Amino acid sequence: MKQRLSLAMCLVDEPEIAIMDEPFVGLDPDGVNTLIHSLRTWASKKGTALLISSHQLNELAEVCDRFVLLKEGKLQNIDFNKEQLIKIVVKEQIYPEHRQELLNLFSTIKDIEEKAVIMQSGSEEYNEIINYLVKYYTLENTINEQDNLYQYFDGFERK
Repeated sequence: MKQRLSLAMCLVDEPEIAIMDEPFVGLDPDGVNTLIHSLRTWASKKGTALLISSHQLNELAEVCDRFVLLKEGKLQNIDFNKEQLIKIVVKEQIYPEHRQELLNLFSTIKDIEEKAVIMQSGSEEYNEIINYLVKYYTLENTINEQDNLYQYFDGFERK
């Protein structure tokens, strides 16, 4: 309750920037969801910039659109993409000429790996891409992917 009161007191003056330290700690799941929704709504309606220091990375990913990490006392800007992707996996290696043709035909393709096409989720081109691939390759699997901030952080820390 004390934490919610402090947050309300912070935002009542409608600051341009609100700085918060571990705002999700000690909240139950409903409280976390309420806070996430409230912060997103507040930031978009009032134009308030939120600077949040937290170890709760999933919650940060729900609220924030830009991220920095503190490493060895220095702020490191990171390019974390919250975009939902679909990975279409085939059994055979995708030929170079097919790679180029796929990229020319379909704007929602983000990348082509040795045996997979990665595209934006929800694209109307999905069926067309599948139809193209099954003409030449054996479809093995489709995987919904989204970058996970914990995975990104782990990779960043290992650098």
